[in-house]
Amino acid sequence: MQVTLTADGGINVCAAKWNRRAFAQELEAMRQAMPMTESVVEELRRRARY
Repeated sequence: MQVTLTADGGINVCAAKWNRRAFAQELEAMRQAMPMTESVVEELRRRARY
């Protein structure tokens, strides 16, 4: 789906062509660009301990 918000507050929703390969490449590029940080789950577990 492709959603566009217009200047007058309208919303246009239409089906978008979807390319699985392009989507996978985009996800991989975003993943590569993310900095390596500490695991969020591990941090939450540490905080949950008494």
